[in-house]
Amino acid sequence: MKSNKGREYTCVRETIEHDLPDEVAYLQAYDRFSQGAQTILDMPNQKIDLLHHFLRQGKGRLSKHARTKEFAALTDAEIAQIEGLYSDSFVKLDHAQTA
Repeated sequence: MKSNKGREYTCVRETIEHDLPDEVAYLQAYDRFSQGAQTILDMPNQKIDLLHHFLRQGKGRLSKHARTKEFAALTDAEIAQIEGLYSDSFVKLDHAQTA
């Protein structure tokens, strides 16, 4: 029976060197976005999470559906602020993941 220690070590090293730092960077970006959105909009965390989900799906842009349904109460100025905040919060993360 062959030993898998080399592969196991590689997997652990990959997790420590890449996966964990990527996860930490994502959580930091999400916290920046969430706190900033809360300051701009003063809405429950669950709604901020939904807003983040729609922005992530739309690559930083809120879809027409989201604007007219779930977030119809937001003004164009608030949407622009939130989209800018999303971009500012996640731009470095997106560049790091595609590099």
